[in-house]
Amino acid sequence: MRFGVLGPLAVWTDQGRPVEVRDTKVRALLVSLLLARGATVSADRLVQDLWGDRPPAKPLPVLQARVSQLRGALDRAEPGSRDLLRRRAPGYALAAADLDLARFDALLARAARAADPRPDLAGALDLWRGPALAEFADTDHVRAAVAAWEEQRATALEDLAEARLAAGEHSALAAELAAAAERHPYRERLHAAHIRALYGAGRQAEALAAYARLRVRLADDMGVDPGPDLLALHRAVLAQDPALDPVPRPARPTGNLPAPTGALVGREEELSRLGALVREHRLVTLTGPGGVGKTRMALAAGHAWAHGRGTAHGGDGATPAPGRGPESGAVGARSGAARSAAGRGCATGAVPDAGGAVGAGSGEVWFVELAPLPAGSDPAAALAAVLGARDDQRAGDPLDQAAGLLRGRAALLVLDNCEHLVGPAADAVAHLLRAAPDLTVLATSRAPLDLADEHLYAVPPLAPPPLGAADPATLADSGAVRLFVTRARAAVSAFTLDEETAPAVATVCRRLDGIPLALELAATRLRHMSAAELAARLDDRFTLLDVGRRDAPARQRTLWAMIDWSWELLDATERTVLTRLAVHRDGCDLATAEAVCADHGPAPGGPERAPAVPATAVLGVIGALVDRSLVTATAHPTGTRYHLLESVAAYALERLERSGHAHQARDRHARHFADLAERADELLRGADQPHWLDRLDCEAANLRAALDFAAAEGRTDLALRVATAQCWHHYLRGRTARARAALDTALALPGGRPPLRAAAHVWRAALAAPGSEDDRRGYADLPRALDAVTDPATRARLAWLTEHTRWALGDLRPAAERVERARAAAAAAGDAWTLAQAQVTLAQAAFLRGDLAESLRLAMEGRRSLRALGDRWGLLRASDTLAQALEALGDLEGAAEHHREGLPIAEELGLWSSAGLTLSGLGRIAMLTGDLDRADVLLTRAGRLAAERSDAVGEQFADAGIALVARRRGDLDRAERSLRRWLDWNRRTSGRVGLAFILTQLGYTAEQRGDADGALELHTEAEAEARASGDPRAVALALEGLAGAHALAGDRDQADDLLKRAAALRDEVGAPLIAAERFDVDRAVARLERDGA
Repeated sequence: MRFGVLGPLAVWTDQGRPVEVRDTKVRALLVSLLLARGATVSADRLVQDLWGDRPPAKPLPVLQARVSQLRGALDRAEPGSRDLLRRRAPGYALAAADLDLARFDALLARAARAADPRPDLAGALDLWRGPALAEFADTDHVRAAVAAWEEQRATALEDLAEARLAAGEHSALAAELAAAAERHPYRERLHAAHIRALYGAGRQAEALAAYARLRVRLADDMGVDPGPDLLALHRAVLAQDPALDPVPRPARPTGNLPAPTGALVGREEELSRLGALVREHRLVTLTGPGGVGKTRMALAAGHAWAHGRGTAHGGDGATPAPGRGPESGAVGARSGAARSAAGRGCATGAVPDAGGAVGAGSGEVWFVELAPLPAGSDPAAALAAVLGARDDQRAGDPLDQAAGLLRGRAALLVLDNCEHLVGPAADAVAHLLRAAPDLTVLATSRAPLDLADEHLYAVPPLAPPPLGAADPATLADSGAVRLFVTRARAAVSAFTLDEETAPAVATVCRRLDGIPLALELAATRLRHMSAAELAARLDDRFTLLDVGRRDAPARQRTLWAMIDWSWELLDATERTVLTRLAVHRDGCDLATAEAVCADHGPAPGGPERAPAVPATAVLGVIGALVDRSLVTATAHPTGTRYHLLESVAAYALERLERSGHAHQARDRHARHFADLAERADELLRGADQPHWLDRLDCEAANLRAALDFAAAEGRTDLALRVATAQCWHHYLRGRTARARAALDTALALPGGRPPLRAAAHVWRAALAAPGSEDDRRGYADLPRALDAVTDPATRARLAWLTEHTRWALGDLRPAAERVERARAAAAAAGDAWTLAQAQVTLAQAAFLRGDLAESLRLAMEGRRSLRALGDRWGLLRASDTLAQALEALGDLEGAAEHHREGLPIAEELGLWSSAGLTLSGLGRIAMLTGDLDRADVLLTRAGRLAAERSDAVGEQFADAGIALVARRRGDLDRAERSLRRWLDWNRRTSGRVGLAFILTQLGYTAEQRGDADGALELHTEAEAEARASGDPRAVALALEGLAGAHALAGDRDQADDLLKRAAALRDEVGAPLIAAERFDVDRAVARLERDGA
């Protein structure tokens, strides 16, 4: 928010939109707060300022109301701005950081120090938009403040006039000062400047006439004669003193900034941030990898400074505001020199630029290119030469000369490419900043200068398009795509971003990491190939991008040269660590870098002998590589991770191959990640489960790389370890297809230790898609594979797993017996986790056979054990089992509570299969309680989660609930569609419980349609499947369905008998039909009652 008092009271948003503050008292309140310049104004003082001697009856509440009005006006214009006005005992304070008066004072102070004060004085006067706070001029506290400001304004006007006279601007000034002299009839210094301007412009008679008018006015109005300075000037004019002749000051160069050669694409936000940094700090260093555009950014910032759109540090710049006043029009930098230096860019009626970006900077910018200097050399001579220093021996030290030339000049010094002489460059910058207080330095470097008060700005790559995006309109929002398309059209004028080229362009921009130089090199290749061909050849990027612009520096003509420039600045240890980091995919953490990059024995041999790297040195070396912009450090919930851009990684891998050490680095990497996956596999079952879920998510690409290396090298044991250790993580994340692919890769290799191979076979069978051919084949081989697993705890765990992943498919009784044996084996082996999980599975078995009390007991026991272990996924399973049992017993609120507790856990951990099942449970309860709309929302969300992860069980649960809701709404077509899609799946997988349920629901659908024969057929088949499943509640449901069908067919006695048998069966297992579940039974009973009547 911006505030103006140098003219009518005004407020603007940061984007320059005027803010209306209409109420007079609220405006008066704002004035009083602004006059305090951020200090606290007491409530009593504010009451006095607003109402004088006639305050309201209750002044403090009324004042509070006015404060509230002001806050509201600010906040409506710019949300969050109400916080600028704060309550501070004993009153209020306004944090008005951007006040035109503050900029006015700062510019006057800077002008007093400057060798050429004209730009800053002109900028200060340009801030005036008319008489200050004219509507409040009759109040004492405003009158005194405005009088002081007007005196400063008039003095600044005189200072600027004298500075322009010294510069020889007599003719222009003679015309401009006439009106100002009329407005200030008694200011002798201003009139003297006007007289000198007239004389210097060759208008001696007019100069004498101006003196005569002033002398008469002083005598008539004041009774005094002109002062001695005016008398002396009068005599000099009469004598035509040569000292009065204009001697124009030679124009001093104001910089050497290269002219821009083209638009800077996709950098609007970054330039805005950089402009703010350069305004606020005296030393800003742009860092970033080679080719990211540091030089272009620095040049753009320099041009903004030169044209007044970037001001010196400390907020000394002025921002023009609407409606310039008459005085700024008179002398406010009408001269060419002052106008170009002040750089005013707003005409009357314009608004302030966003963020204060427009300002009256000095306009002086010096650009020093350091890349041609040898590494480690002193840049002082180059600095002095650019600034125009003498180069003879008598001139003295070059750095002192440079400091002397910059002292008193509010200049911007751009030092480009400091990375190869960071130390000497840092020393030179420190010296210049001490010697020239008004100097601002903007450096570009692939490494920081590491000076006090240095502010780093890491120039990011251009934003790549979103993953998966291929729509031209979406891609056009990406800065990387915009630059590529711009350069592509420069290379091939007919190039367009359309449906045909968009996918390839997106690939190029992503794989080249959004690095502008790489994108420009790639775009030039469109002269020789299509975008699709370009994208397809990026694996050989250094050959592909080997020709650049002839006018570019050698280090920027090819992609290889761009990175090679940084490589040459590294020592041997840094090169070794960088190449070893390149074997990682998608980054690594510090512990991994230490394991893979450090030498834990003799240094490796090879064509290029690498230095030994101790583990203790890795952090320091990585830090140096981060500072050199070859490695990026990013924060992650699992800890800091280190990444290489894809092109840097490709370069480093090529260097690693040439060194002869690539195989050893990849071997270290694969063995480390095999160890990591095995350690994580165990920790995923305890209190650190959230951390290791995220950690293995992060390491997915590294684990894939480890598996690929092991497979390519025929290292069967290593491949089996990597593949099996990830399986539990893949299962929890719902990525069983990925797990199967990894297991297939490992099992395709010959040999391997039998226990490892057997465990992989068991996992492959357990994770097979139910009902598939490999499911049937793997399940048949399962007993033999389990017997070959030699470790008792592992064998017990895998035995439980094979039943868990196929639960409710096939015969439940023998499955429950196998789980019981696995539980006993886990207890004997001391495996508390498998023991607890088996208890929960047995609770599910008890539920399915109708023993609800036993189900509750086992589930609660399992939950206690899993809570002690810290396994949150296991807790979700136990809670879901408890919820099902409680729902069957009619405790819907208790069941919902378990689901509600579990849902945030599943969502927080990203266990989306569990989350989907929980949502289905909540949806079913919402249906039973009559909230069909909420049920639809929950069940639809559950189905979407399951479908996204190819989770057939979860999707079936959701569809079953959707069908129940649809039947209650009477939408029988939707109900039937949702049910029939799972009929074949359940038949194929021997899912008798599911099949019985689906057939029963289809039977009810037929009955609701009035199809008695169809309903009887479906319910009869449902009863057979229910009895085969061993679930008495499923049998009862089928009997109730048959009763409804018989009632529809008019067989009253049969229907009545079936209802009684179903009720007896439910009573037998302690789960009578609750009221919320009587939707279908009540319909049958009502039909029987109507027929009986």
